[in-house]
Amino acid sequence: MFSIGKFRRRIVPIFKYLKEEKTRSKLGYSSLNTAHSRSHCVCTNLSTYSTSRQIKSNVFNLSNKCHNTTILPQGSQYQTNSKNDLMHQLHESILAYDVDRAFNCLKSMQTSGVPIRCHYFWPLIIQSYNQHGETGVLDVLDRMLSLNITIDHETLVQYLCPRLNLSNAQLAIRKLQDRDLKIVQILTPISVCLLDKNDIEQVMELCFTQFPRTKLSHEDFISALVEYYIDSNDKERTIQLIKRAESIPQATDLFLTKISQSKNPLLEVEKVQVIITELLQAGLDFSSDAAYDLKSYFSKHKLMTSDFMFYQQTGIRAAPRLDVDRPLKSPADMNTTDLECLALSHPPSLSPRQT
Repeated sequence: MFSIGKFRRRIVPIFKYLKEEKTRSKLGYSSLNTAHSRSHCVCTNLSTYSTSRQIKSNVFNLSNKCHNTTILPQGSQYQTNSKNDLMHQLHESILAYDVDRAFNCLKSMQTSGVPIRCHYFWPLIIQSYNQHGETGVLDVLDRMLSLNITIDHETLVQYLCPRLNLSNAQLAIRKLQDRDLKIVQILTPISVCLLDKNDIEQVMELCFTQFPRTKLSHEDFISALVEYYIDSNDKERTIQLIKRAESIPQATDLFLTKISQSKNPLLEVEKVQVIITELLQAGLDFSSDAAYDLKSYFSKHKLMTSDFMFYQQTGIRAAPRLDVDRPLKSPADMNTTDLECLALSHPPSLSPRQT
């Protein structure tokens, strides 16, 4: 016999359960889609006591499960979230031009064990320079050193040194040395910046008078020297500085390769020819790889590119072959120019028959 009281006693707990489930789903977790809830579904033909007990059991198990998986994250996940939060705060600080807040973020990152890299400071150097000039740049450097950051070459040559007052380069070097930077770190970046300004007098003073024994240590110096030569056509001091840069591996090769690949609109073919002649007169040889780059450069300008023709005109002894093209061709496959180059540069290697 149908009884409203029985129906109410059975249906109310079910609606209550569904209401709780709806609340939980809004919070981001629900037992309706879990295998656990499917295996313990509410069955309406059970007694009211059994239904209530099952609902309580499901809710209890669900609470424990959510407590273990959602509310208490694992340690590694927490650390990842913490790092991401700090990086986000750092990004916001930089966008807001808030240098002090950015440094606090970096300090917190270091305290949390997050590695701090030099490039994190690059936008801060630019912002501090725009706001306070050289003083702001040195302030950022001081803060970097306070965090035990090792200042790398890229940071010095692209961000710190170009924003120092280099009208007196020795004074600028002294400011960096006062902050425990070594002259071997400083000389190349400062010289690069001076070459960019075509301030050759200070470069010669630093490299030959003030610090003659300090090695130049990076190919950035050669790149800057190439641009200086193209702009100034100062072949004599260019040769002196190439010799001074002998500590840079294959400095002569680098110079010739970079000048042959330069996009500077002031570069003329005659400047390349002149500097090759000057290099050879100074006793600075170059490799077959550099010769190959020169051949490619000359061929673009439709010049006679074999070392036989070029060096016959200049009256200089033959340089490494300008006909180099990775694997050496067989003499049977060579044209007249190639054979002339081969005979000139490798006479002992040819048999009488090949000749």
